Amino acid sequence: SQLPFDDYYNTIATSADGNTQLTSSNTNSNVLLSTNGGTGWTGIDSNQLPINNSYNSIAISGNGDIQLITTSNNKGVYRSDDRGSTWTNIDNTQIPLNNQYKYTYMSIDGSLQVIIPSVNGLYISRDSGSSWTQLTESLLYSNNFFSGSCSNNGQYHFLAGEGGGDSIRIIMSLDSGKTWETTGPYSKWN
Repeated sequence: SQLPFDDYYNTIATSADGNTQLTSSNTNSNVLLSTNGGTGWTGIDSNQLPINNSYNSIAISGNGDIQLITTSNNKGVYRSDDRGSTWTNIDNTQIPLNNQYKYTYMSIDGSLQVIIPSVNGLYISRDSGSSWTQLTESLLYSNNFFSGSCSNNGQYHFLAGEGGGDSIRIIMSLDSGKTWETTGPYSKWN
């Protein structure tokens, strides 16, 4: 009764305690927020997040305070620092608007945040999203990544993507995203 059953939901994220949940509907191009464990849902106001947009990925910090959502229609990446009450577009001098953003993830405290664009490496913040750096290591440029995750403290990262041809590659970082390496021979991953 809270979420329309005929919508297509392509992403959802939750805080560590499960109270804060965020999902996006591709059918109605809106974002829905629950602050009571999924019992009730409200739509994010269109003054906060653009309507008629496709949202690819959502990340939430462990306590639910910090939230990121990526767009695929060249509308950038949006961040909330108050449990989804208000949203701002990340400064386009740090995260260009003319890109599609496939995926985002963060450490449990939200201090380390990563945004995966459709091309050209990835963007990382080590100060809770205040500033962003584009990582341009060749291994990050030579793949088309569509998913990623990190450990609770952000030390260990794994990215999955297409490595060229038919192969699917997983790469990892053991030093908070400073350096990257392949995890082994190319394999097919689903």
